[in-house]
Amino acid sequence: MKQRVISGAILAAVLIPVLLLGGYITSVSLAIVSIIGIFELLRVFKLEKSLPAIVSYVACILYYLNLAILDGVYSYIIIIGLFIALLICVVLKYPGIKTGEIALAYFSFIYAGILLSFVYNIRILNEGIYLVWMIFISSWICDTCAYFSGVFLGKHKAFPVLSPKKTWEGCAGGIIGSVLVSLIYAVIFNDNISVFDNIYIALPVITVVSAVISMFGDLAASAIKREYGIKDYSNLIPGHGGIMDRFDSVIFVAPVVYFMIVFLMA
Repeated sequence: MKQRVISGAILAAVLIPVLLLGGYITSVSLAIVSIIGIFELLRVFKLEKSLPAIVSYVACILYYLNLAILDGVYSYIIIIGLFIALLICVVLKYPGIKTGEIALAYFSFIYAGILLSFVYNIRILNEGIYLVWMIFISSWICDTCAYFSGVFLGKHKAFPVLSPKKTWEGCAGGIIGSVLVSLIYAVIFNDNISVFDNIYIALPVITVVSAVISMFGDLAASAIKREYGIKDYSNLIPGHGGIMDRFDSVIFVAPVVYFMIVFLMA
């Protein structure tokens, strides 16, 4: 636990300036995290050094350059272009590359690359410097509250096969805790956030939905690990595992928070 807390504090100390500075700092940092995430996933599939993997890494770099420099103008071209490029790899290397391999490479690109990029998409919104933290309130705060609620109150197993330690009490505590933090956040930054008609309704609504989704993000990452018989995606972050272990809920939450913000904007 001590190692986990220390690593979490260091991670937060890095994350805060990265998101506050915005611009190229945020996009480059997210690109690095995404590429590591793609690598971790492909290593689970034993494809991290394959041609489809290399093509996916390059596509991820191009995608973030496109976001930072060209405001995402060519996003669809890159996403569809990767799909075509991976199929070309099959043709050029046939029968050395299987279609299942390119499916996993494309999956990893979307999962760890595209979904995480919505952190940047929120950051560049009007008042995004304040709104982007809703991702982490709905994921990491929820996760922390769920952990302690489960430890002290947990009795009823929620997903006994997939995640034996998760309880319904922990899930409820995670959602309630993150909503309370979102209300505190609303009080503190009420004068800085004007894109909603009522910030005291908007932020808790965003948090409730996103907190639920964050739990499925965590469980989805766990399902992959269990299927392939691994404990963690890597040991990059002491006490937490890899990028995919620490950012699994963030990856799921980021696009949900983005679309809810856009929907609820005044």
